[in-house]
Amino acid sequence: MTASIEWCVGFFEGEGNFRVNTAKGGKLYPHLQVAQVHREPLDAFHQQFNSGRIGGPYGPYQTNKQPYYNFVAYGDAAIEIARRLLPYLYHKGEQVRKVLDWYDEKNTSL
Repeated sequence: MTASIEWCVGFFEGEGNFRVNTAKGGKLYPHLQVAQVHREPLDAFHQQFNSGRIGGPYGPYQTNKQPYYNFVAYGDAAIEIARRLLPYLYHKGEQVRKVLDWYDEKNTSL
């Protein structure tokens, strides 16, 4: 089942983040992540965008926690997903705009 873009936005608002990470050697790159204890919602999110990957299960790392799965996209794939989510975002719109602005500025100055 492929989830609607609206469903993916709600899922990302609750469980996701978009940030700039630092790779070995100091290179900066965009990183989009959604974590969840159930894999099925991540499969639906992944199918909507047809990029990124799902890893896990990871953990549990504490006795009162559950194992979890993680959807991640890096670089251009993360940017493409973020651009598709942005028009619908409410709570995380500013977070996404900041990373997209950083990315656009970095790539226009090359």
